[in-house]
Formats: sequence, C-alpha cells, structure tokens
Amino acid sequence: MDLCNLIEGISSSLLDHKLFQMILKNDFIIYGSILNNIFAGKQNLEDYRNNDVFDNSITIYGKFSYREILERDIREFIIKPILLGNELYSKTVLVSYTLLIDDIEFILDVLYIKNDVIESCINFYNELLITVSLDKLILNRKGLSVIDNKIGTPNPFIEALRDIKNKEFRVIVKLKPFTKKQCKYLKNLKKLGFKNKDSIIRPYYKKDKKCNICYDTEYRQFSILECNHVFHKKCLEKAIDEALKESHTFSCPYCSKKYLNFEVL
Repeated sequence: MDLCNLIEGISSSLLDHKLFQMILKNDFIIYGSILNNIFAGKQNLEDYRNNDVFDNSITIYGKFSYREILERDIREFIIKPILLGNELYSKTVLVSYTLLIDDIEFILDVLYIKNDVIESCINFYNELLITVSLDKLILNRKGLSVIDNKIGTPNPFIEALRDIKNKEFRVIVKLKPFTKKQCKYLKNLKKLGFKNKDSIIRPYYKKDKKCNICYDTEYRQFSILECNHVFHKKCLEKAIDEALKESHTFSCPYCSKKYLNFEVL
C-alpha cells in the first residue's frame, strides 16, 4: 500500500456516508478500528454485512458541549444510547450508541471531553482506548493527523503511515494485560493481515525439532517462544486460544514462563 492508495482509501464511499459527514461537520474526530478497516481495503458498507472478521464499531471523540448537536444530526441512525460513566463529575463522558445504517448495526462509541481539557488528549489515553500504534492516526474535518504529536516518536504521523503501509502495529501500553475487548481488536487486526511487532512468537525453520505439545517430530510449521521452546504453529495457537479463554496470561506449555495476552496474539 502506497501513500496515494492510503489517501484514496480516506475518500471511500463509507466515509462519504451522511453519518460520517455529520460527525466531521461537528468537529468530532474519527480514529481506531473503522480507519484500520478502511486502510485494509474494506471501504463499503457491504463489507460489514454478515461478516465475522470486521469490527463494526466506530470510535470518535469531541467536545462535550457539542453532544446535543451531534445527537440531533445523527438521530435518524440511533437505535439506543447507553451512558457509561458519571456525567456530572468526570472530565469525560462515554456514550455508546447502537446505530442502524442501511440495515447494518454499528456501535458508535463517543468520548465527550469537557471543553477546558480537550486540547490535552495525551491525558485521556485510557479513556480513548488507544491500544496500538495505528490508533494514533485520526481523521478530522481537515484531514489525516495524529492524536497527539507529543507522544512516542518525534514523527508519530510518519510512524503511523509506515505501520499501515507495512501492515504492522506496536502495543502502546505494555504494563498490564489487555481486556477481552482489546484482545478481540488485536485478533481482528491480524485477520486483516496486520502483524503484531510486540509478539514474542517467532517462526522456527529448522527441521530437527519436535513439538513440545504433541511431541510429534513431523515437520510442519514451527513457532518458537521467547523462552526458546518450540511448538507446531497450530498446536501453539490452539493452546493460546484455550488459555486466554480463562486467563489474561499464557504460560509456556514446557517451562511455564508466563506471557501477557497481547504478547502471544
């Protein structure tokens, strides 16, 4: 994917839809999975119909004082809103709207930020659920930008574009395990062809190894963990899927070294 195709993706028929025009017109900012899907080539509403890969969620943020205006403009799409959090005392308010767009259900998560603090979005990474490096890329009424040019590298905009071009991403906060929602987001990115650069799983190409799960020496695709233990790729993926159903960590089946869930996704 080159830069021209990336910009062309932004002009997709999906973002030309009335809903997105209303969002941008009211100075709300689009980011997250909906942009990643568009960059991966899923640019039409039909791409979201009856699928089990794409995340039918739209994440935006904007000024709290514009809430009534936004709700008025998108009223025709709203099935129901759900208020999450305390509207009176918090500096941010999250409202999750169920929308119906051409008979397809979407979830619109809107983080309303009080006007006096909205310029300091660096303080709201947790509330914005900025999960991976791709999430720094945002779309506002002026075009593409990054969520805050003070975060991470000296050139976060170039970094985000490079990650999209190379179909890869990095985890932003690595101090604790991901929630189930964040894990689902990572899995969706991988289904779209993106690679997790923080994964501790690497391909293993030598043929003189046996799998430390099934103990079969038959050569198939092998993977090696950071602890240097080798498994059939499929055996390891199955073990990880089973472990993460019950836990936020995964233990090496051979030595029991623990890894956080995002490290093995």
